[in-house]
Amino acid sequence: MKATIVGGGIGGLVAARRLLDLRPDASITMIERDTKVGGLLAGGHYGPESVYFDTGTHISQETGVEGVDQFLQSCVPAEDLIVYTPPHGDVSGAVFAGVFQANSHFPDLRGHKALDAISAAVRSHIDAGITTQPMQRTSALADQVRFRFGADYSDKVLLPRLAEIYGVAADELCAFALELPGVTRVIIDELDAWVLRAAGDEVYRAVIGIPDQTRLPATFRHGRRSYYSRRNGSSSFMLGAAENLRADDVSFRLGARIEKIDIDANSLIFSDSSGSVEIDHDVLILATGIMPAAAMLGLDLRSFAFDRPLKHQVFHMVLPEAAKTECYYAYNLDHAGWYRFTNYPAFSGDNADRRLTVEVLGEHAGEPEGIAAEILADLFAKGLLNSVEGVMVGHAVLPSGFPRPTTKNFASLAAVRAAVTENLPSNVMLGGVATGRDAFFQNEVVMAIYNGLPEFLDQNS
Repeated sequence: MKATIVGGGIGGLVAARRLLDLRPDASITMIERDTKVGGLLAGGHYGPESVYFDTGTHISQETGVEGVDQFLQSCVPAEDLIVYTPPHGDVSGAVFAGVFQANSHFPDLRGHKALDAISAAVRSHIDAGITTQPMQRTSALADQVRFRFGADYSDKVLLPRLAEIYGVAADELCAFALELPGVTRVIIDELDAWVLRAAGDEVYRAVIGIPDQTRLPATFRHGRRSYYSRRNGSSSFMLGAAENLRADDVSFRLGARIEKIDIDANSLIFSDSSGSVEIDHDVLILATGIMPAAAMLGLDLRSFAFDRPLKHQVFHMVLPEAAKTECYYAYNLDHAGWYRFTNYPAFSGDNADRRLTVEVLGEHAGEPEGIAAEILADLFAKGLLNSVEGVMVGHAVLPSGFPRPTTKNFASLAAVRAAVTENLPSNVMLGGVATGRDAFFQNEVVMAIYNGLPEFLDQNS
């Protein structure tokens, strides 16, 4: 079997490994437009001292499937692999109502006099006997949050904040807007009270967050560990995966641009440093996400109505001293545009680690240096830094931007997916963001590809 995989991110790499496990005799060519594998997990080196930074917050978490977890964790040397004991490894914080929360990213209503009445209203809403239901990502945000939290918290706190973060009216957003900054729950109770009620109340546990993630009882943990690499972070796994696959004769064509895919002739043409190349295949896996796949297959995306994405900037900074928190990353829910920072000392376990990456959404006036200084001042004011000093060694504006989680965008994504799949032959598989099976986050993308390949190969044996 001759297989071509387009897209050298984590989805494409896992697809190649899974394909070889299922068809050891397969001849695989992987085509990636970048000059290195990994996509957003590739990271990079910045500044005169060539300091490594992830593109953003990319700590990996086990999927619970041995084949996937073993493959990825085996891609870095054992001495570089850091595996965190739950609940550590994915501890995140937040800035909410002017206060930094060290061990929870859920908005914490405790200790804010102005929010006492809203906290009481949330409690009354839960006590009234609501039922839980799975989060419907594509449905209207306002309906979901009012059902979940009641009207007071939804209309006075959560919906206005999300509207400001994403720059559109709250009634234009879908429920996926809750998941991106991690505000699917709210904190109203102290730890002991939470543990007591959560033990026997599933609805309460689904809506009310624990105030300290590090003290989550083992009963409620999913047991999947987070992991990272001491050397070159998330890039180490991607580069190691590529070497692992090369050892099994997978051919990589990096820095390659797809010129044409002929699905009827089972061939594609790409160009790289060696010129234009045409290759044929028995099966084709487009592990790029729905939008790049649609473009490569010749679909005119201008005919679909999408809201303009948010500007997405990444700032890499070196501080005089490490940040004064043990959380791995945190969301600033108070900022005019949402930002998220990555605290590398928590990831690496090195107290001398002074790296900080900040991802910023939305338009911000001024030059990058000025925006970076504003963020450092904000973090200092919240007690997270020892000073406002810091050196920005890297800055990037991600070309695709950050898609707004609106009902319009999700409807357009569904329309693009339907148009792509309508006449797609059985020997072409789609993988990546928004290609189906609720695949948006890293593990969702990986598992959709991993679980979908056996049936796909059976159809093309």
